[in-house]
Parts: sequence; C-alpha cells; structure tokens
Amino acid sequence: MKTNQIVTPSDQVDVLLPGYIYENYSRFVDFMSKSAQSEERIGFGQDVLQNLQKYRNFDTYKDEIVQFGVLDGTIAADAEELTLVDGFGFPEENGVLLIGDEVILYRSKIGNTFYDLERGASGTTVLPTFRSSGTYVQTAAAKHTTGVQVTNISVLFLVAMLENIHKSFAPNLESDRINSQINRSNLLQNIRDFFASKGSKLGIQSLFKILFGVTDVEVSYPGDRMIVPSKSSFVENTILRVTPFPKVLSDPSKPYTTPDRVIGSELLFKSYTDGSIVGRTTCEYVSAYPYQDTVQYEMFVDGDNISGNFKPVVTKLTRRAERVGTNNDLYDVFTITVESTIGFPNSGIIFIGDEGIKYTSRSSHQFLGCTRGHINVEQSHAIGDSVFGPFYVEGTLIEDGVEYTSR
Repeated sequence: MKTNQIVTPSDQVDVLLPGYIYENYSRFVDFMSKSAQSEERIGFGQDVLQNLQKYRNFDTYKDEIVQFGVLDGTIAADAEELTLVDGFGFPEENGVLLIGDEVILYRSKIGNTFYDLERGASGTTVLPTFRSSGTYVQTAAAKHTTGVQVTNISVLFLVAMLENIHKSFAPNLESDRINSQINRSNLLQNIRDFFASKGSKLGIQSLFKILFGVTDVEVSYPGDRMIVPSKSSFVENTILRVTPFPKVLSDPSKPYTTPDRVIGSELLFKSYTDGSIVGRTTCEYVSAYPYQDTVQYEMFVDGDNISGNFKPVVTKLTRRAERVGTNNDLYDVFTITVESTIGFPNSGIIFIGDEGIKYTSRSSHQFLGCTRGHINVEQSHAIGDSVFGPFYVEGTLIEDGVEYTSR
C-alpha cells in the first residue's frame, strides 16, 4: 500500500467534470485524462510544481541518472511491450523512450519490461534553453532490432537540473570532466571543503580523484628539497595557536581570564576527562588577533623546556548534529560523524562550540552512544564545525591575592 501519495489531476477527472459529460463523452474524458498525464511526467509542469524541493535536494542525485539502455529483442511497429537488457533507472510508470527516430510512451515498467506502449508519439528530445528552442518531434511507429540504443528522455529535466546545480556550486569544474566513479551528490555537498583546500596536498589529491578516479597520487613540492646552507642568526619560535575555552564550559569556581594575561606563567596541557597533566612549558609572550568571528591567540613558549606531549586532537563534522528530539535521518543526534577520530580516547568527552558531549565508544569516523548537553546545554552544529578532544592548555595568574585561570 502506498502512503503519502500525491493526488494528480489525471486521477480526478471524474470528479472535476460534470456527471453527464463523464458518462456520455468518453473521448473527451480520455482527452482530459491524457492531457493531464502529459503534465505529470518527470520534468513537466505539474510534476515540477509538486516535486520542486525534491529536485533541488542534492540527495535526489545520489544514484546515477540513467540516460541510455539497450533493446533486448526485436519489436514490430505494432508491439505493445518491449524489453531492455537492463531497465534500472527508467521510470516505473508514465515514461518516455526514444528508439531511433520514434518516440514511445509507456504506462508501466515491471523489471526490464515496459507495458502499454503508445507508439509513434510526439515529444521533446532536446530541452530548450534561453538561447535555443530545443527539439520537438512528431514520429511514426517503426520496427526496431535487438541491440539498438534506447534513450531515456524522461530524465532530460533531471540531467538539466543537475547540470544547473553543478554550474552554480562548481563553476570552474566542468561536469563532463568528472570521473564516472564519483558520486555527484557527495561531490557537490562537499565542494566547499575542496575549494578551501586548493593548493594543498589534500586538495591536489582530491582533484586527481575527481577528474581521473586516481587515489594513490603522491604530491611533492620543490621547496621541500632545497638545500639550506645555514640558518644564520634567525630564531625559530615555538608557538601555540589557541582559542579561549568557552567561559560557560570553564570551572565556575575558578575566576576566568584570557590567555594574554598569563605571560610568564607555567602552561599545563591537561585532560578534561580525568584532569591529568600530559605536558608542561612556560609562556614567554602572547599576541592576539581576530580570526573570522573569534579572537585567537599565539602563545610564544620556551621551546627548550617543553616536557610531555602538546598535541591536541581536533576534527570536523561531516554530518549536521541536531538537538535531541529531531526526527530526521539527514541529521545526527546521539551519533556524531566526523572526518576522523584518530587520536581521540576510546571514550570520554568532545567539545563542539559551547557544548560538551560525552560518548561511550568510537569508530574510525563516528562517536557513538553520545550524551548530548553533558556540559552546558545541547545545541545544533553545522557541517564543518570543529570538534575538539578533551585536551586543553591551562595557565594561571595571581593578582591581588586572587588566582585567575585561563583555558
């Protein structure tokens, strides 16, 4: 049984027409029904109005659009059914085919066989654009032999819509250059990350995968192989580039201060999970600078006196995370999906924005068994947001007898 089925005008002709016309003028009723059906085919007026949001959704194009098939067996000019070698990707009902110079309509498809054919039909074989009128043909029924190409002209609109979306989001990356193994939906949804990585090793490797399907690309830069005769008197500073811990996630029992006030203090690299210290050094100088909508800090530390490990772990969301109660398969709630979980503890706490989330286990790309709002309140998080591990830098400052803490 079908649920949430859209009621179409062709199904309502008996309701719309007066009863005496429906009973006495069958040819007119048939004309009205078929006229409405023609607008309900994929890409035509009624279908576009009822499914516009679907056609604008990237996920509609996860599966490859099938434009061509191969006829399996010879059909006569009066045949009422035909079979393809593979009918996958063709509409299940009310589709349009082009074989040779003949346009054929069909009412239904079961497996690879198409039934209730309307032979020698008229139809559009090339869509019009702003600069061209397209191609509309009137055809006659003809015999077709096994092995000939069958064009699925039902998908003309889908192909044109995908091409329009592609040009909007990837203007300098021609669609006909994309390797056939690349999922166009995933590519367009993540194209922002690709453009952001242009020039980097990851960006170059991604480009070769997109264009040629090659994944084992080795990238090297000539500058990496240059001989450096001497470092002269230049000094290489050791810098920690940090973002202040959100105040709402800090310990309320310890007065809060910003990183620029802990110059000369000892810096501790600690674990939020158990409070253990995993690294120590001394802050020599701090500079602040705006970055996007936040203020970040560069902490110049004593590079000769660093003990332990100062390697934070951070990754990015690859699926949107929503609040508890969201019932939508497009979003995560109790599972957090990221680029990689390498370096994160097997269980513990992660931080996204102003929310601390507790998880019980992890896979290579997901944190599982999440307790949302474990620290502060649960929030929505977008694709690309940073996900921090439970490690942070802590410095203290004593002023007028009061100890201030910066994380």
